[in-house]
Amino acid sequence: MTRRSDDEIVFVVPGRLDQLTGGYLFDRRIVEGLRARGRAVRVIELSAQADGAPLAALAEDTKTVVDGLALADHARLLVGQARRLRLIAFVHGPLAQETGLSPAAAKRAAELEAGLLSRVRGVLCPSRRTAAAVESYGISRERIAVVPPGTAKPARPPRRRRASVRALLCVANLVPRKGHELLVEALARIRDLDWSLSCVGSLERDPVTARAVRRLIRTIGLGRRITLAGECPPQSVARAYRAADAFVLPSFHEGYGMVYARLAMGSRAMGLRLPDWTQATETWERAFDRVAALDPPG
Repeated sequence: MTRRSDDEIVFVVPGRLDQLTGGYLFDRRIVEGLRARGRAVRVIELSAQADGAPLAALAEDTKTVVDGLALADHARLLVGQARRLRLIAFVHGPLAQETGLSPAAAKRAAELEAGLLSRVRGVLCPSRRTAAAVESYGISRERIAVVPPGTAKPARPPRRRRASVRALLCVANLVPRKGHELLVEALARIRDLDWSLSCVGSLERDPVTARAVRRLIRTIGLGRRITLAGECPPQSVARAYRAADAFVLPSFHEGYGMVYARLAMGSRAMGLRLPDWTQATETWERAFDRVAALDPPG
C-alpha cells in the first residue's frame, strides 16, 4: 500500500481550482499558504464525470479536506471512502440556503448535506453563522471549527475619496442568490442622481439569471449607467475596488462573503478586522489538524 506522510493534506475540489469565485479563492489561498509553511498539499480536481480512482489511490488514513460542493456533487464516491480516509468538509455555505430553491428542494438539500456531514471527522466553516447551520444538522459542536478568511492588506494608503459617491461597484457572479435584479430595481428609484454601476462577475454560471438581469436593465432604461463587465482576473478586480467610491452587495445570503475580505485592497476601513492570509492560514491549519485527529463519528 502507498505510504502516507503524516503532514500531507489532500485538497479535493469540484472542477478546476483556479475558478474565479469566493469559495475557490479561499481554497487557493489556503493551499498556497500551507505550501508556503512547508506543508505538503496535493490537490485533486474532480470533474463532473470523475470516477473513484483518485480517491481510491490515496493511502489509508490520509488527511483529506473536501470542498462542500465536491462533497455534494460526488457524494457516492466520498461516502465510500469515509471510513478509510480522514475526511474533513470545508463548507462555505449551506446548500439548502441557496436562493430560488423550492421548499421541497431545500429540504432535500438539507437532508443530503446533513447525511454527508455526519460521515466526516469534522467540518470547517468560514463564519459562525455557517457553523450554526451545520450544527443544526445534528453535527457535534466539537467537530466544527470556524476559520474566517484572510485579506490582502493594501501596500499603500488608498487615494482620498471625492465628496460625492458616483462610481458604484458590485463584485458577484450573476446567480439568483446575489440579488442583482433587486439592485437594479433599487437604483432605478434614484436615477435622478449622478451614479454609475460596474458589475464584475461571471455571466456564464447561470445564463438564465444573466439574461434576466440584462432584460431588466434594458426595460428600465439604465443601459448607459450599468455595465455588466463579466468575469475579470484578480488584478482587474483589485483596480476596480480602488476606482470605486462605494461597494454594494445585495446578496440574499452569504456563508461569509469573500468579497468583503477583498475590500481591504482598496479601503482604509473595510476588512481591517480580518487577519492577513498568513495568520488566516495558521488558524485554518490548527483547526484542520484538531478535527482531523478526532475519531470517526458514530
